[in-house]
Amino acid sequence: MQSSRSTCCNMGISLAFPVNEGLGLLLLALSTPHLLYFFTWTCTGAFTRIAKAVGVEAFALFYKLSVLLKFVQLGALVTWGMQYMPPMKVASIPPLQVVVGLGMFGAGQILNMGVYTALGKEGVYYGVRLGKPIAWYEGFPFTVVPHPQYVGCVLCIWGVVAVLLNQANIDAGLLTIASAWSTFYCVTGLIEHHF
Repeated sequence: MQSSRSTCCNMGISLAFPVNEGLGLLLLALSTPHLLYFFTWTCTGAFTRIAKAVGVEAFALFYKLSVLLKFVQLGALVTWGMQYMPPMKVASIPPLQVVVGLGMFGAGQILNMGVYTALGKEGVYYGVRLGKPIAWYEGFPFTVVPHPQYVGCVLCIWGVVAVLLNQANIDAGLLTIASAWSTFYCVTGLIEHHF
C-alpha cells in the first residue's frame, strides 16, 4: 500500500492518505444508498414511474433497495476490513478509547431508534415523498439535533473509529473511510433539507 504521510500535532500519530485497491470499491459501495436517496428525493416522479414499470409500489421498492444496499455496505466493509486492517487484540485497546467509542455509538443508536420510533418505517424510508401519509413530528429526537438519523449514523461511524483507532488502521484507510462515509450522510441531509 502506498500513502502520503504527515505527522499530526507532533503527537506521534502519523496521518496518511492510503492508496489500496479496495478503498475505491469500498467507497463506491458506501455511497450507493446515498445515490439512491439522492435520486429518489430529487427525482421522485422518475423513481415512481420506474417502480410502476417493474410492477412494484414505489415505497416498497425504495425500502427493499435501501435494505439491500445496507447489506452491500456491510459486506464491502467486512471484506475490506479483513483484507486491509490488521487483526486487533481487544486487550490492546485503551479503555478510554472503548468508553468514548461505545458512548458515541450508543448515543448514535439512541438517535436512530428515536427516529424509527417517531416516524416508523414509512417515515424513515421516504414514505412522505412516495405517497404515504406521514404526520409531521416535532418531538424527540428532532428536538435534539437536525437530521437526528444522519447525526446518529455519523456518531456510530466515529464511535467504531474511536475503538479501532491505531496507527495500522489509520494507515489502512480507516479515517478516510469514516470521513467519506460521514460526508455522504451530511450531503444527504443537506439535499433533504434544501430540495
